[in-house]
Amino acid sequence: MAFKPRETLQEPPHYLEKEVRFSFSRCDTGKYCIRGLENDELRRFYQTMGHLENHTWKQARGLPREKGISLDTKSGDAYEMLKLRMDGCSTFGHFRVDGTDANMRVFVGLHKDLAYIILIDREGKIQH
Repeated sequence: MAFKPRETLQEPPHYLEKEVRFSFSRCDTGKYCIRGLENDELRRFYQTMGHLENHTWKQARGLPREKGISLDTKSGDAYEMLKLRMDGCSTFGHFRVDGTDANMRVFVGLHKDLAYIILIDREGKIQH
């Protein structure tokens, strides 16, 4: 088997010093929608977003993976699914929501200085 170099992640450096901001304009309105969250999950979801918004992109990327934003590789299972939902975006990531029964993850597309929320995986079933 020939050696295949790992693809590098694209992380535009020009907005690493800007504060993390989110948009719901690309969020799934079906199965992976915010409407499917229970009150406690919704509260923790917004607490987690608020925590991340208190950081710059560089700081959020430097946090432990349970507390920050992790970038997804192009070879990951979720990448193609996310790419289909947000064409024109080449960098995707996710963050975890603390305190929920399941390993809830929120998948985002990074474009300019916004994290567009694409999918809310309430049960932690989507592999990244």
